Amino acid sequence: MKRAPLAALLALALIGCGDDADRRDGGGGGGGPSNSYPSDAELEKEAREICGFTKPAQVARDFHLPPDTPIEEIAERYARGYVETLRQAALAGCLEGLGGPPAS
Repeated sequence: MKRAPLAALLALALIGCGDDADRRDGGGGGGGPSNSYPSDAELEKEAREICGFTKPAQVARDFHLPPDTPIEEIAERYARGYVETLRQAALAGCLEGLGGPPAS
């Protein structure tokens, strides 16, 4: 029963995370600001909550990884969904959510 909500959370986390070119030219539609990224602290918190929603094995399966994948690899896969400038914050938050060391 937790699989559907986790998949939905992961999908929401990745919405609007196109490549840097999309953001540079104001793309992405909506007519809003061309660079409306969350702060690193906000993104870390969001990633920590999403990746900590269920067990690491389930998060791994949602990314089509074997359930025994190391948490570092799961967090790296999660962070790939973000533009390069946001990946470190996404990685740190997800890693902590999966049970890794807290972000410094």
